[in-house]
Parts: sequence; C-alpha cells; structure tokens
Amino acid sequence: MPLLPTAKEFLEKEAGFQRSNLALAELSMSKDGERWIITFFYNLPSYETYCEVEVSKDGEMLAFRRLESDDEALWDNPAAQPLRSPSTQSNYQDTAPGTGARLAMSQHKLPLVSVIITVHNGEKTICQTVESALCQSYPESEIIVVDHGSSDSSLELLSKYETNIQLLRKGQGPLAVARNTGISAAKGKYIAFLDHDDTWIPEKIQFQVEALSSHPSIGVTFGNLYIMSKDGEKLDSTFLDVISPNSHYSPSWGDLLVKGFTLPVSCSMVRKELVEGIGGFDSNFVGQGYEDRDFFLRLREITDFLYLDRCLGYYRIDESHGLRHQRNLDLYAEKYWNHPKLLTPASNGIRDEFVATCAKEMLWRAKLQLKLEQDLTSKEMLESLNEWHDSLKGIFGDAYRRVTGFDSIDLGRYDLNDATSILLYLYLYREDLQNAFPEVRSGDMNRLVDWGTRVARGHFDSDRSIILPHNKKLEQLRK
Repeated sequence: MPLLPTAKEFLEKEAGFQRSNLALAELSMSKDGERWIITFFYNLPSYETYCEVEVSKDGEMLAFRRLESDDEALWDNPAAQPLRSPSTQSNYQDTAPGTGARLAMSQHKLPLVSVIITVHNGEKTICQTVESALCQSYPESEIIVVDHGSSDSSLELLSKYETNIQLLRKGQGPLAVARNTGISAAKGKYIAFLDHDDTWIPEKIQFQVEALSSHPSIGVTFGNLYIMSKDGEKLDSTFLDVISPNSHYSPSWGDLLVKGFTLPVSCSMVRKELVEGIGGFDSNFVGQGYEDRDFFLRLREITDFLYLDRCLGYYRIDESHGLRHQRNLDLYAEKYWNHPKLLTPASNGIRDEFVATCAKEMLWRAKLQLKLEQDLTSKEMLESLNEWHDSLKGIFGDAYRRVTGFDSIDLGRYDLNDATSILLYLYLYREDLQNAFPEVRSGDMNRLVDWGTRVARGHFDSDRSIILPHNKKLEQLRK
C-alpha cells in the first residue's frame, strides 16, 4: 500500500481544501488495513467543523463526512454507501469540497437547489465563499459561479473547484447581467444567491428548503446574516440590526419600498419559476446597487415572503461599497415614481414617503463620502452632491423640495476654500441649515459662517468635529 503525502498536502492538492483553513490534520490506517483515514478541523469565517476523509490504497478519495464533537458521524455510515457522480440529482448525499464525491443516504427524492455565486475581482474571499456552499448539509445542489470580468486571480483560484462547480465566464458588466447568466444556467427548483465576499453556515440551504417545502404559497424565504469586517473579523452585530434595523419580519411591498427594509440577497432562497416569471434581474441597472431591491419588489408583487428568525451566514461589510450604489438610485427612483401603485389617487402618502426615502439614502451616501475622505471636501464632492439633488428634483419635481426641504445651489456664487467648502457641503445635506439660512442660495454666506464659528468655539452640534479644524479660517472670514 503506497504512502500518502502529508495529510494537509493531500487535502489541499487532491481534495481541494484551502490549506490555510486546515487544522490538526491527522493520518491513520483503517482497521482492515485497506484505507487511509484523515481527520481534521476545517475553519471558515462562519463556522468550524470536524471532518473525516477516507482514501483508497491508490490515493483516491472514497468518502467525506462531518463529525460531531463526540466523534460520531453526523450521518450513519456513509462510507458503506456507493459513491455517486456530481451530476446525480437523487437521494440524500454529502459533498466534499473540491471533489464532487456524494454519498447516497436516503431513498427520498429531494428538490435541487441552484446556488448562484457572482464574482468580480474577489481573489481575497472567493475560496471561502465557494467552500461554504460546498460544505452544506443539504446534498442536492448545483453550484454555478459566474465571473464577470475579473482581472485578478479569481479565475485561477476557481479552477481547482471545476470538478464540483459550473464556472461561467462573462465579460465585465453589470451585476444584474451576471446573475441572470447564472439563472439561465440553473436547473434547480429553488435558487439561492451568494455574493463572492459572503459565506453560509452549513445548514443554510437545508433550513430554507424545509421552509419552502412546508409553505407552498411562499415564494421567497430569507433570514439574517452575521456581520464581519472586510478583513474577515467577526463583529458582534447582524445585517438586519446594522443595515436594516427593525426588519425582523416578512415585509409587505410598501415596506420594501419606503420603510428602509433591505433584504440581504445572500440569505435568500427563491422558487425558480417565480424568478423566471418576473424576468430575473433588471439589466438596466448598471454596476451595483438597487438591482436587488428592485428584484425583491417585483417578486413581492406576485408572492408572499417568509422570514426565518436565524442567522444563515456572514455578510462582509465594507462601507466604501455604499458609494457605488448612487448611480443606480436615479434609475430606481424614476422606475418606482412612475409605478402604477404610486399613480392612484390614494397613493399620495406613499409617494411622499418614497421621495423622503430616496433623499435619505442619497444623503446617507453624502455623509459616508465625507467620512471616507476624513472630513475633507473638494469641489468635485460639492459638485457631485449638488448634482444628486438636481437629479432627484428632475424626477420628483416640486415634491422633492416640498417633502424634503432640500434644494441645490449655484456653486459659482461662492469663493470656495476649505472652510467655505465644508460649510456648503454640510448645507447641502442638512435640512435644518437650508431652512435656517435660505439666503445662502443667493450667495450670502455671512450668517452661515457665523453659525460655523459659534460651533467651532464650542456650541454643541453633531458636526462640530468636522467644523473645528477650520476654526481659524472661519474667524478670518467673520471679520
């Protein structure tokens, strides 16, 4: 019987596991002397699992199983069952990452789930994402990875999984188009989306298949996600607490539109027939942002949603991504401002709420941009924020000023320097300043400068830390 390489080397090169995620890999001989047994811990950001692999005397992997902490197999004697190819879609099976080895565990026919992962320059996270999909306790799944124009090593990293995933290559383009490519290739009854920087717990698909199978009138089920930093550090918070507070319930169409209810796509599962019925994602959305909200709004028009009150994975948060979404806000705002549900005589209230919601999301990005620039402004930032106001005014008309109290300004009226630029930036995203100092729109900044000076001297204001570095210049302008 030939000797195997070290346990970690075999698991990495032959079975497709990430070496950096392996711990305590031990190699031993089976009692009958016919097989090698490798036991090891496998660590992902979302979970740690104890596993066992059986390898033939020829170095071929025969079986893979997850073990409970008491060393009893999670499933009864999978090694005694015949191996099946990755294309087999019947019976309950367990899947080993990177190998496609699946073990028949039941005679019950289970619905196939199509997992759609989109990736663009995701070399730092894509392996963890794919492996969290491969390590699912639910066996009947196909994993479709759509790369849309990666220029980093994402494709090279994905190549080692090609025996167990379907890898599709698209040119660089909108996220919506990449997801639709995956939908077109999907064969499953259900579809689950997974972004390239998120991960799932092992039971994610299992929980959601059970939910949809038990509720035939439900078309979409979703849960919550734990939060981790962009560097993979687990944080003590969840998606629905941070990104979409007070959203631990199944939303109505109006909730999705105006209540700030953001549904995380990576913890959803949808019936494929409904996805096809609405035509998938709207490819008019360029880049990233709002294509997922539009997707769920259109689904909510034709089906009910079911919220599962549990965290189903990990969401990697990166504040800088929020700035990418602004370019799609105009398209989203115009699409739903003209939606039939908002054009009836009884819809005036929700129309005003929609205007306020769009303005709030735009202004959140304005504040985020200032934060990412370390509270420094530029003429380009002022012009962008001014243009954001003008765009929403162009869509909503008089309702924008009436509902929000905001308006744009003529930047050509002002002598721009660091101090006046920061005051004008605050003026553009604070309704109280626009209401208190309307003369600023005519070019008169005297009272606004007086206000900024008082704040810098110690008058309480939530933006005092932003104004304080400009105290000396403001004092000079005041004289």
